[in-house]
This record gives sequence, C-alpha cells and structure tokens, in this order.
Amino acid sequence: ILGRTFSQDLLKAVFESEARDEDERTASWLRAERSLDQLVDAGVLRQVRTAPTIYEFKHALIQGAAYQSLLKRARQAHHLQTARVLENNFMHVAETQPELLARHYTEALQFDRAFDYWQRAGEHARDRSANKEAVHHVVQGLKILEFLPESEQRDRRELALRIASFTPVIAVEGYAAEATARTAERALALCRKLGDVGKLFPVLYTLWANRI
Repeated sequence: ILGRTFSQDLLKAVFESEARDEDERTASWLRAERSLDQLVDAGVLRQVRTAPTIYEFKHALIQGAAYQSLLKRARQAHHLQTARVLENNFMHVAETQPELLARHYTEALQFDRAFDYWQRAGEHARDRSANKEAVHHVVQGLKILEFLPESEQRDRRELALRIASFTPVIAVEGYAAEATARTAERALALCRKLGDVGKLFPVLYTLWANRI
C-alpha cells in the first residue's frame, strides 16, 4: 500500500493509528518490527537508509504481487488510513509531495479529496518548473472530475485546474499545440457557462496566442 519504498516512521504511524490504546499500539508495533526483520532476512525487503529508516522491496514485482493479493475493499481501507495518517501526522509530506496523498485518496475512492490533492500536486510541480509532471497531475485531476456529480462547484474546480494548467501545457506542448487549444477552449466554455468574466483574460490570451 505504501509503495515500493517506504519509511519506518510512516509504517509505524499507520500501525499505531489502528490501535485503541497505548498497550495495543506497543504490541502492534512489536509484531510489525518482527515481521520487518523476517522480510529483510528472507530477502523480500532491504534497508536502504537508517536515519530515518527506509525500506524497499528488492523487486517491484514482489510488491505488486503482495498488493494484488489484498482484497479490493481492504486495499481501499488501507489507502484511506494511510492518506489520513499522512495528512494528520506528516504535514510536510502533504505540502511537498501532495501527489502521494492524491494517489492514496484516489485508490480509496475518496474522489473529492483526491481532486484537491491532484490540483495541489499540479500547482506544486508547475511552481518548480516540473512541467511534464504538472501536466500528468492535471490529467489525473481531470480523470477524477468524471466521478464527481455535475454541479456549479465541480465546474468551478475544473475551470481553476484548466487555467492553472496553461503554463505547464504550453511549456510541454507549445502555444500552437492542439492540447493548448483544447485546454483553453474548454476553459472558455466553462467561463461562459458560469458567467465568470474575471477569469476570461488568461483564457482569451492563451487562445489568441494559440491561433496567431
């Protein structure tokens, strides 16, 4: 659930979040530590760093097989639990790697929260000039929107995401690209639908630059 590489701190926090009291937290983590040692001894995991302690599956196929062996409902529950632990206990991760929370909320089928974090991930990547990464996160956010009910709020969220994606889409595809045109045209349609005159300037400018 945590991925091929994961920290002991996060794993411990997830285990402890399931416990009802201090004694149960202690017992639960002792069992987890023994399991980690056994997996390292068996060659399934390796410890790649000690401060903080980081583990990694030696082979991605092993991690994938272990993941697929879980029942779908269990996977969703664990993803939701992990997302909440990251959100509440690892705020720096939520700020610097919002795509991790986006993935966990997506797999947990919590689409409202997932969209928020995909949007944050896109903006965070854009601000670092990681434009291909930003476009990927925007695409994921747009996919999530398909699962949200039709509403004015949904349209406003899509419009904000479309406008925020102008810079990375142009950086990756270019002003004259079809992808740039599609993004701006959809944003224009949303502006007209919502009567949002305040957001027209960047939309019309992008369309003008696309067509000259």
